[in-house]
Amino acid sequence: METVFSSVKWLVDYGLETRVMDKIYSIGINEIHVFKGHKYMTLVYQIDQHSKRLLWCGKDRTSKTLLRFFRFLGKEKTALLKYICTDM
Repeated sequence: METVFSSVKWLVDYGLETRVMDKIYSIGINEIHVFKGHKYMTLVYQIDQHSKRLLWCGKDRTSKTLLRFFRFLGKEKTALLKYICTDM
């Protein structure tokens, strides 16, 4: 079991280190229920025509959670956003 865990961890770490965060112009924001009670996660997706992918996951569904995403994305890349789609 440890071998499987370490292999998956290595792949996830590699993917996070090498992903390209350019050409993001449209994002979708959704919150999902994850556990019993009122426990949520906020998910942010790239929804551009050329690329649809999960960009970020955050604990809870608060404004602070969403601010963490925009800090992660950075001011320059946030300024390039043309469309934001959300049901919040």
